Amino acid sequence: LNTCTNVVAKITRKYADDGYSDFKLPKITILIHTSTSFNCIDERLEEEASTFYDGHSPNRNTVWAVGQSRASKRGIIYNTAANQLFDGGEEALTGIYAKDNANAWATTGGGNLLVTTNSGLNWDKTDFTGTTGYFNGIGFFNENNGIAVGDPVNNQFGVILTTNGGKNWAKTSSIASQIDEAGLVGTLSIFGDRAYFGTNAGRIIRGRAFGKSCTASQVERGSSMWCIAFHSKTSCISIYPNRLNHGSDVLK
Repeated sequence: LNTCTNVVAKITRKYADDGYSDFKLPKITILIHTSTSFNCIDERLEEEASTFYDGHSPNRNTVWAVGQSRASKRGIIYNTAANQLFDGGEEALTGIYAKDNANAWATTGGGNLLVTTNSGLNWDKTDFTGTTGYFNGIGFFNENNGIAVGDPVNNQFGVILTTNGGKNWAKTSSIASQIDEAGLVGTLSIFGDRAYFGTNAGRIIRGRAFGKSCTASQVERGSSMWCIAFHSKTSCISIYPNRLNHGSDVLK
């Protein structure tokens, strides 16, 4: 007999208007025949379950993932070299960018930047709490230029840059935040020499020239910009709840 597995099929319904298009994602359960097998990497009790906030694969044989343990609130790391989950320190890990299986940078929910050269077994920490109290993500434009972004401090979004491949990082000028505005984990998107990330106030922050010059676009007030993706210099898709016009979650 063929092995069957339960999966969820996503069916997209599109609502078009002159100015924009809305999408809804109803879900139905279907059966798909598959010969795919899975290996258990690690097993944990439900109360010890973990949340992954970010992942990065620098090549086809390497995967990194970082997050937080639900029970202990400590950071967690997964790396293909270790092939298991292991402790990542006292703070949640909110972003990861890996050069290879040994070298990687991670951001924390405490405003710190971490770097490892031995597959995550040991980390060196740099304190950027004067720039942000909570990093939302990290990425690189190329071999030399990288960026990490975080929540505001003193009404300014936290942005740090590197121009020498991650050896040194420094704060750069960014953009003023609105009242109670914060960045969102997992929304950092890099295209060319520009970086974008979303906020909980319906704005997308853009950093041009490798993050050195920041501007903002207001998409929809009161919404959280969950996801941003570019496939050309002028074409982008963003996903956010559109409750203002529809009274419920509509992906737009």
